[in-house]
Amino acid sequence: MPERNFAPYDLLVQEINRALLPRFVDFGFSIEPLSSEDKKTDMKYREPFGSLKRHRDSGIDLIDIVFYKDKTPKFLIDFGVAPKEGIVLPWGQKLNMEEIHTSALPVSYQLSASTIRKKPFTFSFFKKPSLETSKDVIGWVIDGIDQIEDWFKNRHIGKQVFENVNWIK
Repeated sequence: MPERNFAPYDLLVQEINRALLPRFVDFGFSIEPLSSEDKKTDMKYREPFGSLKRHRDSGIDLIDIVFYKDKTPKFLIDFGVAPKEGIVLPWGQKLNMEEIHTSALPVSYQLSASTIRKKPFTFSFFKKPSLETSKDVIGWVIDGIDQIEDWFKNRHIGKQVFENVNWIK
């Protein structure tokens, strides 16, 4: 596995905390931090913010900001709905709705940096990572988050939203 360059990663995490998470909170999501057990694993780097959850009558709207294991920090935003009745994983394990993350859903969705294919958000190849360029990256995300809210409200798949099949029922 390549070594991580923590300075650019830290810049993105800082900017997500400053500018992106408050936008999701404005949409009614609460931030559920990682458990102390998860903080002891690589989850603290892959999903440093834990999960964003919004309770509704039909279940829980979920958003996970997931970083890739790569030398250059990059991330996608996964989202979906944990059904009220929970789910049964392919190997028979039952999860109640409070235990479900987007990766456990049979199908989730991802906000991409591209309208053509799933592409993680990251720094431009042509610019050195800095506080200013991290603001640009998070600005691209903020420009697309209305598509996430539109999916939750209307199940409309926006131009930057892609289906992610995690497993087949």
